[in-house]
Amino acid sequence: MEQDKLKKVIQSISDVPTLPTVVARVMQILNDPYSSASDLTEVVSVDQAMTFRILKMANSAFYGFPRAVSTVTESVVLLGFSTVRNLILTTMMYNFDQIWNEKTKVKKSDQKIFFNQRQEWKHAVATAIMTRELLVSQQLKSLEQVGFLAGLMHDVGKTLFYHYFHDEYYAVLKNGVVEGRELCRREERKMGAHHGQVGAWIVDRWNLPEEIVTPIACHHFPEEAKEQKELTNVLYIANRMACATLKENSQEDILHSDEIITQWWNQLGLEQKQIEKMEEKLRQELEEIESFMTV
Repeated sequence: MEQDKLKKVIQSISDVPTLPTVVARVMQILNDPYSSASDLTEVVSVDQAMTFRILKMANSAFYGFPRAVSTVTESVVLLGFSTVRNLILTTMMYNFDQIWNEKTKVKKSDQKIFFNQRQEWKHAVATAIMTRELLVSQQLKSLEQVGFLAGLMHDVGKTLFYHYFHDEYYAVLKNGVVEGRELCRREERKMGAHHGQVGAWIVDRWNLPEEIVTPIACHHFPEEAKEQKELTNVLYIANRMACATLKENSQEDILHSDEIITQWWNQLGLEQKQIEKMEEKLRQELEEIESFMTV
């Protein structure tokens, strides 16, 4: 399949899930400098599960507030808009697989590819957390929010391939699971584009911040980024670091596995203690987030 043809097919799919209304409205509020905690409460309160998760987070030992928090408004004030935003986005991604399944109705009996949706979500959240931590370490806090979102969405193209091009994607994966650039090369040969490019088309279709389009498209090929180069480089490294942390592999092995990642990694200039601190924070935060999903 040629890339232009694939893009036209994707654009013609009328039932590609859209962002849930609550999530879209929440993102508008959080991006509005004049919005308040009560504005956010008004929107979130219509979603009982989300309300419960926010209260659960505010009262968790992870944050250690000295007294019980009983309202969403107070939770938002104490946790901060950014923390609440990230919880809402991770919840959206957690629930999104069910939405894709309902839309496309890929029956288990028809599934040729083993696609661990829970594991994909966990990797996306880990990449989002690591992207945020790397950006903060580089004094790039202005990119923190879009960086988290880019990390969370970076592999959404795989999900579209799985649900809408199941048989074709089987041809990509049937000879063994591969990752990174090799997976992208297989996808380009068989599908016409790789999952990064397709993911960029999707987030653009959802009218998500344009700052994340190039990083998602180039998260395996940062040298190809024509814009948003800093965020693209950080997302590339964060993706690899998240993989290493979840698989309990040595970061040294990952970060010096090829010339390109070594080049970007050396530019960050992080010490081993900083890396270990990031890994520990990732594990703790991911564990806490997973507990919030059991609602």
